[in-house]
Amino acid sequence: MNRGFTPRRIAALEPRIRELASGCLDAAIRHGDLELVSGLSVPLPVTVIAEMLGVEPERRDQFKAWSDAFVIGLSGAAGQYSKDDVRRAADEMADYIERIAAERRASPKDDLISVLVRAEEGDTLTTGEVMSFVVLLLIAGNETTTNLIGNGVKALLAHPEQLARVLTDRSLVPALVDEALRYDSPVQALPRSTQSAVELPSGNVPANSMLLVFFASANHDEEQFRDAESFDIDREVSGHVAFGHGIHFCLGASLARLEARVAFEEPLLALPEPRARCRFRSDARFPRPQGPEVSAPARGGEMSHRSQRALPAATAAFLAPNEHVDSDHPEVVAFARDHARSAAGERESAVRLYYAVRDGIRYDPYTAGSSPDALRASATLRAGRGWCVGKAVVLAACCRALGIAARLGFADVRNHLSTARMRDFMGTDVFYYHGYAHLRIEGNWVKATPAFNVELCEKMNLQPLEFDGRSDSIYHPFDREGRRHMEYIRDHGIHDAVPVAAMEATWRRHYPRAMSEGALGRVSTPFEDGDFDREVALERGIR
Repeated sequence: MNRGFTPRRIAALEPRIRELASGCLDAAIRHGDLELVSGLSVPLPVTVIAEMLGVEPERRDQFKAWSDAFVIGLSGAAGQYSKDDVRRAADEMADYIERIAAERRASPKDDLISVLVRAEEGDTLTTGEVMSFVVLLLIAGNETTTNLIGNGVKALLAHPEQLARVLTDRSLVPALVDEALRYDSPVQALPRSTQSAVELPSGNVPANSMLLVFFASANHDEEQFRDAESFDIDREVSGHVAFGHGIHFCLGASLARLEARVAFEEPLLALPEPRARCRFRSDARFPRPQGPEVSAPARGGEMSHRSQRALPAATAAFLAPNEHVDSDHPEVVAFARDHARSAAGERESAVRLYYAVRDGIRYDPYTAGSSPDALRASATLRAGRGWCVGKAVVLAACCRALGIAARLGFADVRNHLSTARMRDFMGTDVFYYHGYAHLRIEGNWVKATPAFNVELCEKMNLQPLEFDGRSDSIYHPFDREGRRHMEYIRDHGIHDAVPVAAMEATWRRHYPRAMSEGALGRVSTPFEDGDFDREVALERGIR
């Protein structure tokens, strides 16, 4: 059986495993978020082991159902599977494996069932042993890896300082996998029987006794691991027994490590502020992730400041023009090229574009009352003024025009220093669907908020938001006098385009006085006639 799990064979699986992860993540992007367990940690390993065994794609969901019946039903961990369910699953799986084994005897393929059948023909395995091996591989090959991925993410979210390091240093992922194996082992215990009497410090165990061996406890042995109860990706983890020991060492350990590494590398390292945007439960939801690596061409302009290196598949959507992020519009392309001219690389280009949008386009929240057409980057550029979403769209479009991947982030914010007229008209000081740009610079996603131009900040006694292309640029919680300014209260995720329908529905619910019937942003006349600069000046006694 080792022939099916040689280092060379497992290493050769990596491109396919990344392709499968890509499919999971692309599906998540279409739906707006990723449900960790059902969206990634379940389908990835079960599909891998099913493909290795030679199971047809249309039967993989059934294989997972059989696995659940075995693991959950036999353990007694949940009441959803009765003894009859377990027995039925065993019978169905036996019938299926018997049929596949017969097919492989007649026509072998490059899969594990064929390997087992060839061993059977050499009088090494009986038909019953072939079936036992398949059941073992099915359960061990997907349930444990599912747990490893979920447990590892849970540990990262509970230790934000470790998460921050992994997000910025991809080389730490293998160490993360091993520490996750030690810290919260995918399988906590297994039953064992003694063949002879065993003497333990706590007493003697007679021969033929049944034991439940909690080897996960050994992974927290203070004599083996210093400060064993802490989660530390810098730890020397040699000696952990998450994969067993000796002749019981897990046959698929290298496969599990590979699947977990891919599962962490593909979505997690691209998440913006995952600690703030993730909730862990049995169906933990991730924000929109990015997928595996493909080559993505520039749209609307040549990649003048970067090479066409490999980018995640989902990143292609963050380079392409769309209805509002019209990065192929001549005015957008010209603006981007003019302001990034002679910049040394994509980081400097992005920084120059940030300041050009921040200070070259006047912030005006009353432009939120414009028609959907006015949300286009080209329209905001032409008007010379825009609200937070409009300015974020401009920055994203300009970056895409230069081949810098860009997407849009949205959050509800409470502006404690909003003008009295704005508060009165909206009926609240909460700005629903505040927008910012999210730029991929030198391999990292960075937030950029170009809304408040420097002149407005001076009037409001705010510290202008600076941007260096390396760190997030988001609103300050206090002004220069220590008064509360901006409070982030809810995140709406990352998008490749403006979520017009969601914004309109939210605004109609929360701004009934400001919104009138019709398309997004068709609002009552007082909103359209507002002069935000004048309001700020009057409230602060500025002539």
